[in-house]
Amino acid sequence: MENESKIKINFSYIADFNKQKQFILMAICITCMCNLFATFVSADIVYNTTSPIATILIVAIMADEITESGNGWTSGFYFLFGIFFWALSDILVIIYTYFEVGSNFLEAISDTLYLMPNYTFMLAFFLLIFFRCDKKQKKLLVIGESLVTIILGVTYAQYVNIDFGVSGYTSEYGVSAVAYAIPVIYIFSTILILFIIRDIRKEGKAFYMVLAGIFIYNILELRYTYYTAAHLEPELPVLDVVYLATMILIALAYNDPTMNHKEKNEKV
Repeated sequence: MENESKIKINFSYIADFNKQKQFILMAICITCMCNLFATFVSADIVYNTTSPIATILIVAIMADEITESGNGWTSGFYFLFGIFFWALSDILVIIYTYFEVGSNFLEAISDTLYLMPNYTFMLAFFLLIFFRCDKKQKKLLVIGESLVTIILGVTYAQYVNIDFGVSGYTSEYGVSAVAYAIPVIYIFSTILILFIIRDIRKEGKAFYMVLAGIFIYNILELRYTYYTAAHLEPELPVLDVVYLATMILIALAYNDPTMNHKEKNEKV
């Protein structure tokens, strides 16, 4: 029971936000609800416009706090960068859907930008853990996640080649499948090694929020990777709200004072 009380996430600190942040958070929630409703009624214009609005607001609520998160500011910067890429992608969707209709160039750029958060989140999550580890744990982290990533990566490559026939990854599907798989495999490897080398019960609620956000986000990307490799349609608009929810969770984590964490046992 004592351990459970330590890891319980408490969102009561939101009440301590200034009025501007509370207003932004309320606007994010309303926008996400509109986005979800639009997917069910096939209101494409509402769906396409509410997503970038939500991500821009998430960037706004996070940008003001990452410099106050102590040694967590570097990971916060890359998380913020990834969310910003998502917002740019959404804006390009609006442009090539309603203004530059049928622009393959803009669509290609948008698709590439949607992939970028995977890589910036991968780096951000690694840095978040790396700077919270002592010297021994840092070595174990790098060695362990490298080995696990290689093993899972080779297994995945063989699975794609044999079952889906993406020989040499030269096709559009093959390249996409591999590009999405790399950060997904790496993040899952990092999470696995984290639980092996470190007692996360010592962490604050901000860390649990990021861990939950990145895990759920990665589950969604695992699904997307599988569908891409299987030559199936990976897009499922209703899941966009879940993507946005993971970004909100990460943004709120960097507004929490427990993100400013310094490992007491770290030896320089």
